[in-house]
Amino acid sequence: MSKFGTILRDLRLERGFTQAEVGEGIGVSPQAVSKWENENGLPDVTQLIPLADYFGVTVDALLGHDPDKDEREILAHIERLEGKLTDEGNWDAQMEENRAMLRKYPKDCRLMVQMCRILFYYPKETGIDGTPESDRCADELVDWGEKVLRESTDSHLRNEAVRWLVYTLEIQGEVDKGRKYAEMMPPYELCRENLMQYLHENDMDKLEYDQKFARTLFHDLIGYLNSHAGRLKEKTYTLEERLRLCSTVRALTEAWFPDGDYDPQMYGACFESYLTESEIYVELDRPEDALDSLRKAVDTTETMKAAAGQDGIHTAPFMTTFCRKFEFWPGSLAYEMKHYLKYTGRDGNGIIQYFKDERAKAFAETAGYKEQMARFETLCGE
Repeated sequence: MSKFGTILRDLRLERGFTQAEVGEGIGVSPQAVSKWENENGLPDVTQLIPLADYFGVTVDALLGHDPDKDEREILAHIERLEGKLTDEGNWDAQMEENRAMLRKYPKDCRLMVQMCRILFYYPKETGIDGTPESDRCADELVDWGEKVLRESTDSHLRNEAVRWLVYTLEIQGEVDKGRKYAEMMPPYELCRENLMQYLHENDMDKLEYDQKFARTLFHDLIGYLNSHAGRLKEKTYTLEERLRLCSTVRALTEAWFPDGDYDPQMYGACFESYLTESEIYVELDRPEDALDSLRKAVDTTETMKAAAGQDGIHTAPFMTTFCRKFEFWPGSLAYEMKHYLKYTGRDGNGIIQYFKDERAKAFAETAGYKEQMARFETLCGE
């Protein structure tokens, strides 16, 4: 913020006024104006509006406060920080950078939501999951999220806060509290994507909206199936039923993209289904099938990498407006799967060893397993 005296002098000189003229214009002596310009004192608060009116500026401008500048700084910070986090940035540095911005702009709910995002990923990215420090991150996230709900009227920010609250409360086991916040969200029929399909000027606009909405629904459906196959395994499904879920993921993907021209999310979904399938085969003591599924998971990475960067339009019906050009790094299958392996605790001891039983350990020692892991690491590292 610029000094008041400097701003006052610059305004006076820009307009060609003397100190006496300024003093006469607002009813003070030339000596008072000189004192203000030399930072030997400040005008009375009642004199600020007449002084600002005299120069034709706002009081904010007279005092060196530029709301537009603050807005630009906040937006630039958020954009820069999101880019760094996406690119596996230094999480400690990014957290401190956002804390510094919050100290400067303590009422800005956008920065609070950004802090929720950082706090959610920080334990996973820094390897402190399950520690007291991780619990402190979760508690702080809840505090920031609830503060956004108390202080913000912006629906987007409130929805973002609810999202991070629900994710965190689920991890903390506070399901009832999480449900309370989830129930604040609008139902499916009131969501943006659903409503947008009714607002179109021509058939092509409607086609694009409908395709985007259907694509979102399809990705969610595939995600649910993979989640059920990989996570709901204690009491819900038998091993054979989980295998069928894995097959269903790929059958639906092939039906939706009959030309095999997948987008990155679908490559990732197929990778995950093969990976889960391999784990199930290990539990069934079928190592050859487990190795075959693992090989197909790595093949998926290789196929996706080969397709990256190709500029073409989907030929599958109902997908023709989506360009399939994408980059392999970052935002690629390798990038996403490295994080997937890390989050599920499978990176430290390989993909299969996380079972921690004798069959899994024996499988992880086979030449075939090591060969596929070497392929995967090579593809991710290129």
